Amino acid sequence: MLLIAFFLGASTAWLFETGWNWYLVNHLNPAEGHQWRVRRNRWAYYLLLGVTLAVAVIFVGGVYGLQTGAWSSPFVRALDHLSAPKVLGGIVATALGALLVAVRHRLPAGITLLRRLVQPRRVEGQKKPSSSAAESSGAKSAVISLTSIVGIAAVTLVALATIQIFFPELITRVESFKVAGVEARFASATSKSLQVFTQTIAGPEKRISVAGWANYDWLSKELSGPAQAAVNSRLGYADPFQNDNNRFMNEIAIPLAKLGKCLSEHFDLFHTDLHGQAARAAEGWGRLFLMADTTPEGQKKSKRQAEIVIKDTYVILGRTNDFLTSQAIECDDRQAVIDLIIKTISSKITCDQNCFNESILEEYAKKVSGDPAMSPETLAATGYAVSFVSSFISWTSRVDKGLEFLDNIRPHLHQSNSAIVAQINVYSARVIARFQARRPSNETVEDCKKAISLVDELLRHVESARRDSENRSIQGDRRSEQLKNVVDHYKRVRASIVNDSLYSIIADWLDGRRLLPHEIAMLEGVSEGGAAYELNKWIDSESISELVAGINKTNLETEIAKQRKLAPKLDPMARQAVTWLRTIGDTYDTLAMRDVVLGAIRNDFSKDRCARIRSLLARSKDSYEKANVTEYGPYIAAHFNIYESACSQ
Repeated sequence: MLLIAFFLGASTAWLFETGWNWYLVNHLNPAEGHQWRVRRNRWAYYLLLGVTLAVAVIFVGGVYGLQTGAWSSPFVRALDHLSAPKVLGGIVATALGALLVAVRHRLPAGITLLRRLVQPRRVEGQKKPSSSAAESSGAKSAVISLTSIVGIAAVTLVALATIQIFFPELITRVESFKVAGVEARFASATSKSLQVFTQTIAGPEKRISVAGWANYDWLSKELSGPAQAAVNSRLGYADPFQNDNNRFMNEIAIPLAKLGKCLSEHFDLFHTDLHGQAARAAEGWGRLFLMADTTPEGQKKSKRQAEIVIKDTYVILGRTNDFLTSQAIECDDRQAVIDLIIKTISSKITCDQNCFNESILEEYAKKVSGDPAMSPETLAATGYAVSFVSSFISWTSRVDKGLEFLDNIRPHLHQSNSAIVAQINVYSARVIARFQARRPSNETVEDCKKAISLVDELLRHVESARRDSENRSIQGDRRSEQLKNVVDHYKRVRASIVNDSLYSIIADWLDGRRLLPHEIAMLEGVSEGGAAYELNKWIDSESISELVAGINKTNLETEIAKQRKLAPKLDPMARQAVTWLRTIGDTYDTLAMRDVVLGAIRNDFSKDRCARIRSLLARSKDSYEKANVTEYGPYIAAHFNIYESACSQ
């Protein structure tokens, strides 16, 4: 790479000089041409001085800026790129190539001066000794040889100094044959891993489905609802927006999520005629959430926007149902969702089975648009509706659009502990969106820290409420069991967030960014602390066999209920088993890649480290297979490729 940069600088300087000389010969007289040549030489020296100063400023500024600046700053990110050893080395090599071409005519004079310094001076008055032609030729050869030796030594010294300054890791790898072979394959493997990672999991084009919100009803009833109730009971809070937000979730979000899940299992929304209408509805909800204006004019505008977006939402729900019917697609909850929508619309306007007629929907939207549940102040006050709309926008558009909405809505969120569960939901959504959009890891880590602190606060109150329940009468047994499920659930949520924070740094490293000292320290942790320690401790506390049993139980009960044409009554923890078994697979993979990163940084791919990496990757693959997660197959294969490239010798 350095040779390419050197020859690029030399060829550029030679082309410039050739063109410049042609211009001087054909357009200027000899006197003027001589003056311009003198100026050109002077400019060459100034250019060399400027490049030297620029490299020094970039290096010093880069080190200082990266230690003290914010990674999200474009200036600091530019310094990080420019101060990378390969980039600085390329700048220096390009400058040296250009300088060599510019001063090549002065090299003979420099060699002559070097000869004069090397040759011994004659004493004044001493006669010049006579010698034969052979002796004279031998002396000249000796001088030339000595000059060559000095020149080679100087070049070698410069090369060693350059390696020591810009590539210190090569000094420690001189004895290793990995430099030529394994390291090249390792770099290729990491590049392939990043490509697979972007295609499979992340990247601005990846979309977050709304399908996960299809479980909001039972998740709210069995886990998040009791969790928030426990906090409110401990602190004496009452959530003034709970009923209104439940109405939005029940009448808007859950129908969209369940029909969206049914659609996504068989089709890509972007490849259907439904996409345009769905995208317009998603953008409309995002616009309504940000219209918090209590003035009469502002309320008038928000009411009009609510009319438009409510109508668009029910239109897309009706069209989705018609599309699924035309394609003979049957889903477990589809008819129940349609019945719920018809019941909701019929409560405000008589419509029988023609409730999806646009004129009827327009009349219904006018009646409900003024309800407090559809006001921007209520919608944006807590996190459930906010998180859903961000997922809706990401599903119909791009992940970074959903993230932009989450960033804009942040000042309007309800911040007290009376909405702590909703806040956890919002910050978790921000973590996923930043990770999917491939934003800098420091932004993801900051959101992870906020989410983890909220989860810790929630667990503290819920565990206290659980202890109180256990100390009461027998009637508290059911509530105690429910709160135990809540604690187990949010411990898993916490582990998932910790895993996201750790892997966001690893993904940045795979992307080619040099990790900062505090990021390396975060990866390493300590013997009894840090993210990796917490993940290992959490995995040890989990029983994979119980999760697999929960998956089998859920599948069996679902099949029986389907045969009997009944809604399955599933255990809330069992139906989450697939999610948490996949999280365990994610965690094993993160711990394996953590070892890869630290091994590359420390140049330490020992037998123990390589054995540990292979074991963790194998466990990750096994967890994905047990959870029947097939889409991560290429991803794990790419990480096995990195392992083999790093540990093959």
